[in-house]
Amino acid sequence: MGNLKIGLQLYSVRDDMAQDMYAALKKVKEIGYDYVEFAGYFDHSAEEVRSMLDEIGLTCVSVHQAYNLFLEEGQKAADYLKTIGADYAAIPWMAAEDHKGCDHYDNVIADITKVGRLLKDNGIQLLYHNHDFEFVTLCDQYGLDFLYAAVAQDILCAQPDTCWIHYAGVDPCAYLKKYAGRCPV
Repeated sequence: MGNLKIGLQLYSVRDDMAQDMYAALKKVKEIGYDYVEFAGYFDHSAEEVRSMLDEIGLTCVSVHQAYNLFLEEGQKAADYLKTIGADYAAIPWMAAEDHKGCDHYDNVIADITKVGRLLKDNGIQLLYHNHDFEFVTLCDQYGLDFLYAAVAQDILCAQPDTCWIHYAGVDPCAYLKKYAGRCPV
């Protein structure tokens, strides 16, 4: 297999990260990870996060970040990601009542598109991280498919969580193939 480098979603160690981020990141590297995906920064500046990553020898590939932060902070939030080196920002959760069928769905799509364009202009790809409830069928389509149909592929890509896809009763391999060109990570 050669020199395969693997990453860890830091949400998995969020309690340790909250207690002592530097020590948690150092341990993540010690047990063999090379890449990380952040799910919170625990009041550390982007410069502090980048310094820790550089010193420890980890690379930030992506983050999980609610898209409303980008609506509120705009370029400041994008600059944070650029500083820590993130190439991807995944929307980690969108409440079921914000998906297809809600009265404000057009506004949700407009907001996600706005955020995706901001990030794209900064060299960062917006992703959507699914759970099981997005696989409710509406008009013979999964609710998640409506999201991908509504937002252009260059603005929003998929970050499929195969465990949640399976838990929803959907074949993860088939779903990955369906969006093969839209799954950069």
